[in-house]
Amino acid sequence: MLNYNIQLFADDDNPPVVDTFKAFATEEEFNEFVGKTTQSASSKAKGEILGELGIKSVSEAKEKFTKLNELSDLSGTIETKDKAYAELETKFNTVNQEHELTKETLVLSKYDVPETFKTHFKTLVKAGISDDKSIEDSAKEVFESLNLTKVNNKIVIGGASSKVEVTDKEMQDKLRKL
Repeated sequence: MLNYNIQLFADDDNPPVVDTFKAFATEEEFNEFVGKTTQSASSKAKGEILGELGIKSVSEAKEKFTKLNELSDLSGTIETKDKAYAELETKFNTVNQEHELTKETLVLSKYDVPETFKTHFKTLVKAGISDDKSIEDSAKEVFESLNLTKVNNKIVIGGASSKVEVTDKEMQDKLRKL
């Protein structure tokens, strides 16, 4: 490569400084120079872009991009699983409510409570249910506390020992007091 230093003189004492002009002897030298200059500029630009993104190298960028894609795929999978879980939870709650209603009906049907008192009996049984007491235990307790015996469409309180007859209205009043 041939170097030519061109100086231009002005009217004052300080001549302007001009970069050295480079002339290439062969096309091969020119191509080599352009390749290095282009590679240097692209490397510099790549470094600036990576620096702006907070990444040290291209391989680190590829690794982070791969992880980002995996995270995106997992996010979609989680959303799908959440929807499936919500559907199953809804189905479970529906079946559980039907089960509880059937269990309640079965337990309450075990006791011979006059039709006019069934709603009151059911209310008392439900009120007695707790974490320690099941619906079966509550129904048994309410039924025993009322000591109901059905005799010829009349209710007798106290069973065989007292033989006190009570009308439907009096029985409703007694159930309300409980």
